[in-house]
Amino acid sequence: MATARDKAAWRRTAELLAQQYQIHRDPKRGRTLTSKDFSPYAEREPARTAAEEKVNVKDIKHLLMGMRPNPPNASGRSPRTG
Repeated sequence: MATARDKAAWRRTAELLAQQYQIHRDPKRGRTLTSKDFSPYAEREPARTAAEEKVNVKDIKHLLMGMRPNPPNASGRSPRTG
């Protein structure tokens, strides 16, 4: 119960901090922050690593060779099949 009370208090505090930040930030220089950025209990997404990024080999080939993938015909087949 104490943890829930602590989380609720931090949620309110984080909202107030986010509002104060929005009021005083320079729109040309500062980025927008939300209450999740100020709360120690907020769930944050872990940073993605390069190993988690999945790339299709065909996409790399088209990127390196300067080729465009062929769009399918109206029948749904690739123009070079056959």
